[in-house]
Amino acid sequence: MDVEKLHNSIHSSLSLNPIFAAHLPNPTAPNWTLDESGLLRQYDRIYIPDANDLRLKVLQYKHDHILSRHFGQKKTIFLV
Repeated sequence: MDVEKLHNSIHSSLSLNPIFAAHLPNPTAPNWTLDESGLLRQYDRIYIPDANDLRLKVLQYKHDHILSRHFGQKKTIFLV
């Protein structure tokens, strides 16, 4: 899965997510922002809704990528 396809999947799932809906149209909490592509970020990290196995797909993308190596659980979590 490429990054663009992953971002599109995240973006399409956000509108159905109650956490995302609570922060629209303008996030009021200081740790939540909306970037220029419309993705919700918390502490500058993309919020991944718990829908359509998206969280698993992100983990698999970083874990199973051809250029990734298996440095252990902590390193994989840091990359995600």
